Amino acid sequence: MWRAILVTACVLPLLLSLRSCAGLGFFTPSTRAVGTPPWVSVLLPTTGGTNTETHSPVIAAGNGERLYDCLTPLGGAGTTSPGRPPQLWVTDDSAQHWRHVADLPMPSDVTRFGLDCLLIGDDLDGARLVATLFVPGAFPATTTQPSTSYFSADGGASWRALPNVDGMRVVQMATRAGLTYAHRVAGAPDGFGRSAFSVSDDNLRSWRAVDADIQRDPHQLANVPLIRDFWLRAEDGVLVVLSVYQENKNGSSSRMLWRSADGGSHWSKEPLPSGYRDLVNRPTAGRISQPICANPTQLGQATLCTSDGGVTWRPLTTAQSAKNPDRVASVYPIAQTGAGDLIAWVEDAEGPDEGPNLASLQRLRAGASAWDVVESKPSEIQTSYAPTPGGGVLWRMITTLWTAPNGTDEQYRRISYLPYSTIG
Repeated sequence: MWRAILVTACVLPLLLSLRSCAGLGFFTPSTRAVGTPPWVSVLLPTTGGTNTETHSPVIAAGNGERLYDCLTPLGGAGTTSPGRPPQLWVTDDSAQHWRHVADLPMPSDVTRFGLDCLLIGDDLDGARLVATLFVPGAFPATTTQPSTSYFSADGGASWRALPNVDGMRVVQMATRAGLTYAHRVAGAPDGFGRSAFSVSDDNLRSWRAVDADIQRDPHQLANVPLIRDFWLRAEDGVLVVLSVYQENKNGSSSRMLWRSADGGSHWSKEPLPSGYRDLVNRPTAGRISQPICANPTQLGQATLCTSDGGVTWRPLTTAQSAKNPDRVASVYPIAQTGAGDLIAWVEDAEGPDEGPNLASLQRLRAGASAWDVVESKPSEIQTSYAPTPGGGVLWRMITTLWTAPNGTDEQYRRISYLPYSTIG
């Protein structure tokens, strides 16, 4: 996700069907290095010419070889060219080749300003997309200029404008059995503003709130969205929502899991285990069976993970810092593969005079008692995992990319991937 501000790429829709949380268990910390082949560098699409472009790439649910990109041609000085609509592009071979699928519609009341694009993919259905168009340099919440969202159910071939009845837009969605559940917000792209958890049974034409129990929570933080993320289990429709609540009077906050087995009509609150703080950001969209983890308040304790939405918790094998092998590091899971291997960022907490945090990409094989260090990189590098017909792929990208003043400058359009099977 490349933008003026970096945003984590873990909002990507990655699907896995897992029978267990293999590899989760408490062991003596141990880490070893493995051989890692070079990442494959590929290019996002371009319209060519000398104009700047912005990109909003998304991995299709269930297929890491299929990517969508909402490309916006820009004019001089980083302004969108009036009358030039954003374009939907797609690749089915890991960005080796791109094809232009369609131009997005241009709302008549904002064409004189030009538009930028933010693309959202469905967590469970790889053909469903939402594109929000807005005035460049000012997201809908921070400008009086209007924004418009469009919906596609056919991989971007056709688009339909979404009604804007309450000023909220979709930032995450998942569809099962004809029902689309969505996290919707009214606010800036960092999520500050109103939030809601809703369901639609008519392809996003209308919404019904299913978060009454959550919104009534007395710990709700003022001016901070209560809803953060959600998971929908494809097998039985069980929902899990991650919310933020105020912990005490000094303003500190923590997070809470909510679980529903009846489509959101009733919710049970699943608190974090005692002595554990904020939940790790969701590693994989849409999948309850992916481990959701909480880091401890005390150094040296194991990270706890749940694979059933907070009902039960297990200690995760502790990992060592790649920088300081005698130190137990914080673990931030990315995903669990079909074989049960756990992929995670392992971050060394910043210490006195030690400089910035150091994060290493590590792997815990199913049933193993030691983590493998796949790669050591600065913590700003964001990595995601997606299943593929060949067994899975790691992608390194950021949500929105601004290219150089010359849109053909390849260095600013590069993303990279690593087939999981090539890791030693």
